[in-house]
Amino acid sequence: MLILTYDHSFDGFLTCVFELYAQFDYGKTEATSATIRKSGDYETELFSEPLAISTDHQKATRVINRLEKLLGKDGVTQLIWAFLSELNDVENCLLGVITYAIRQPKQNILKNYADPHVMQLAKLVKSVSRERHRMLAFVRFELTHDGIYFARVEPDFNVLPLITQHFRSRYKDQQWAIYDLRRSYGIYYDLTQIHLINDLDRALFNNPGFFADHEAAYQKMWQGYFNHVNIPERVNPRMHVQQLPKRYWRYLTEKKLK
Repeated sequence: MLILTYDHSFDGFLTCVFELYAQFDYGKTEATSATIRKSGDYETELFSEPLAISTDHQKATRVINRLEKLLGKDGVTQLIWAFLSELNDVENCLLGVITYAIRQPKQNILKNYADPHVMQLAKLVKSVSRERHRMLAFVRFELTHDGIYFARVEPDFNVLPLITQHFRSRYKDQQWAIYDLRRSYGIYYDLTQIHLINDLDRALFNNPGFFADHEAAYQKMWQGYFNHVNIPERVNPRMHVQQLPKRYWRYLTEKKLK
């Protein structure tokens, strides 16, 4: 059993795939057994010694180019979206799909849902797509004292890379930032380009001076509008929770101020 570990990046995962085929002749026989794990995220197995693989962007690019020929750009996109789910063992789901595609280069393997790896891939892509859609709808910005519109989120999956272009296009005349509290990183748009934010001090969010003086007043106005357009006689709590799960309420202005 080969156990390869990588640095949690997609390029790192692709480098592992490259090494499996180039260095270990993976896939030549059905008996070949291998698994890929994030560094520090695996259980030691008897008679198996994990091998740390250093990320090589050139090797990762070679794998991407090969996969685009086998699966098309849409297929590679599906692999990336599934990878962003960050679920346990997602690497081996992707490895299973890649292995299948290499063994059947003339087939449209992503339509064969009888294959367990392809089916799992489809389910992961659907889940990540749903989370991305909800983030587009549920992000709420608050104006900071230095004129930046700042939003806090805690998505189930790592969807910031998938919503960046949407907000860059929609708010291209404003400075804004979205910070993922669960993963301790965010994105910041300075009117020109996107920058990564890492490890913000969360104490900032409780500092009264972090947000603009009139931000609270604007939030109250939004709360008033939300209550005004609501029709009490037509409230359906069950449907409301289905469309707006409670895990998103914490950072929604219309919920936070109740």
